[in-house]
Amino acid sequence: LWFASVLVPNVFYPCGTTSGNSTSGIRTMQGLNYVLGALRLRTIRVTNESCNVEPKLFGNSSGDVPCYGTVSHQEETDTRFGFQNPLVPASADPNKKSTVLYSHYTCSEVTGGQYITGQLGLYHCGGYVIDIPFDKTCNEVSDLVQMLQDKPFIDAVQTRLVSIEFFTYTPA
Repeated sequence: LWFASVLVPNVFYPCGTTSGNSTSGIRTMQGLNYVLGALRLRTIRVTNESCNVEPKLFGNSSGDVPCYGTVSHQEETDTRFGFQNPLVPASADPNKKSTVLYSHYTCSEVTGGQYITGQLGLYHCGGYVIDIPFDKTCNEVSDLVQMLQDKPFIDAVQTRLVSIEFFTYTPA
């Protein structure tokens, strides 16, 4: 997975070392850019019933064949998952919104969300979101990435968009 093998070691402390941090305590990326806030990983997924299977292809059992179509607001899944986020202690959020591994958000719930125009369409600013603070170590984030691979966050069937967003500052 590109996220685990390329992005995590280059944005977070390289695993097994403590380099990548300036003397001021501000996290840098490749020693040039300051990373700000948190990395946001966002996906948009579709439901199992987001398209129709031609009955002639499967006979009477066509209703049992899963079909995942293109993304639209009507076909998007928004099932809320309750997996615990290992990077956020349960006591840190009394409302329990940030302590779950990831949640589904609408555009109105996402702060600073942007629409994305892709080769296959326009994707809204909501979806399943997890924010990964830059003060976490590479090993902590690698464990989180393994958990995301084990949970249904990104897969080859339902996922229609994967977006990685973060801010950097380059001093002049």
